[in-house]
Amino acid sequence: MVSNYLILRMLHKDDEKSFNRAIYEFKQIQPDWEFAFDYNGTLPFSQYVQNLKDWSQGLNLPNGWVPNTYLVAVVGKDIVGRVSIRHTLNKNLKIYGGHLVME
Repeated sequence: MVSNYLILRMLHKDDEKSFNRAIYEFKQIQPDWEFAFDYNGTLPFSQYVQNLKDWSQGLNLPNGWVPNTYLVAVVGKDIVGRVSIRHTLNKNLKIYGGHLVME
């Protein structure tokens, strides 16, 4: 059953078409905003999904990155947004990166 509610969840390997459509649509509205971190379409989509899972566990992080959980916002079968939750901050992110700090 497909829900009409907004759901936040991890990206699935069968989300490729909807994910690429979301990247395109967001680029039209916000050309300088990166919807998909470190995704350029040259890597198989299933590997990108695995990378996101690895990064959420602090594994195989690109240089300078911190562990993070990347969630997509889905309504029905359409990806309509995303959120990235950083588990920690490094020096650069404390100064320049978008973040919320809970104390």
